Amino acid sequence: MLNSKVKTGPKTLAGKKRSAQNAIKSGVYATTLLSGEVHSDYKEMRDALIEDYEAYDALGLSAVEEVVMTYVRKKRIVNAETQYLSGVMQTEEAREALCEKLYGDKGLKRVTPWWYLELGPCPEKRTADVIYKALLQLKKFKNKGGYQTDQAFGFAYPELYTVVMWFQEDSAKSFPQTLTALTGKPDMASGLKAFEETLRKEYLKHIEWAQNASRYQKVVEMVYAEFAMRVMSKPEMIKLTNALNRQTEHALSVLHARGQLIEANQGSLTLQVAQADGPNGQSQAQIVGAHDTITGQATDTVSDAQSGASPPTGQMADSKAAVSKPQEPTTSSELSVEAAGSIEQVMAVDEATDVSQGEQSSADEPQGGAISVLEDLSDGVASESGHD
Repeated sequence: MLNSKVKTGPKTLAGKKRSAQNAIKSGVYATTLLSGEVHSDYKEMRDALIEDYEAYDALGLSAVEEVVMTYVRKKRIVNAETQYLSGVMQTEEAREALCEKLYGDKGLKRVTPWWYLELGPCPEKRTADVIYKALLQLKKFKNKGGYQTDQAFGFAYPELYTVVMWFQEDSAKSFPQTLTALTGKPDMASGLKAFEETLRKEYLKHIEWAQNASRYQKVVEMVYAEFAMRVMSKPEMIKLTNALNRQTEHALSVLHARGQLIEANQGSLTLQVAQADGPNGQSQAQIVGAHDTITGQATDTVSDAQSGASPPTGQMADSKAAVSKPQEPTTSSELSVEAAGSIEQVMAVDEATDVSQGEQSSADEPQGGAISVLEDLSDGVASESGHD
């Protein structure tokens, strides 16, 4: 009773926050960043996605957050699998599996060193390689003989020289002296034989590994692959991975649909602006068409009046019917009034076109040309009437 009153847990907010992390093992189901994770990496990826998708609104930001968080959770799954597999090869179950595949007997696991289960190079495997090469060089030296100096011997038999010097207690001693102190044999031949027996006894497993290094390493990798497949085929891991993949696809589809909606709205707005480009709701095409029609009519009227040209084909019947009647000559004042009216229509259309297009040289040239022609024709008619 007293103990429960004293130990009531953390009091501060920081202590409560730490205690809330006690139940977390791998964190694959956590939906927030953990204390051991690098927040700068999360923020960097989030900012990059926001910039790429231009997701500055609420919908875009929520989709980006979902993508980044699913990425973090997938990374946790990979880290959890890596940690599990890095330790699983140092279990009794893994050593039993290796012995069963190497020797066909699980009972030999007690005499199988742990470094056999290392996936990559390790100090023990490098030592085994050096000892095995030293034994080969020792056999070669016994057949050939001819020791001269330590320098020459070390150059000719580097691994054998290195292994013997491992046991050197006094750096001032030469190779033969070290060999004699190590084996107790007075001559080099008997000393080398005794040394070989010592190596084969003390480094039996090293020599065994070095002799079968390629095959043993492949068996170790096979055992590791079996444990890896066992982890990846767990139903809960597959279910979680698929759920995270679907969550990522949903967030990306939201960002894609959002981008299409923004592009459609921008296109619609551009079309509306283009249609309402003229004054009073008139489009630019309507203004240009009206200008061409009025300008053509005014030009034809003045030209026909000055040159006396025949009217268009559609007006031939009216012209023939009026031949029998005497026509009064057109006075210069009437022609000037008609020409002036046409000029006013053209100038009105020109002003409407300037409002819609601005000051464009392509639109100014035909309008100015039409006005100058009409003014010249009007001056010509006035001069003729003056001569009359």
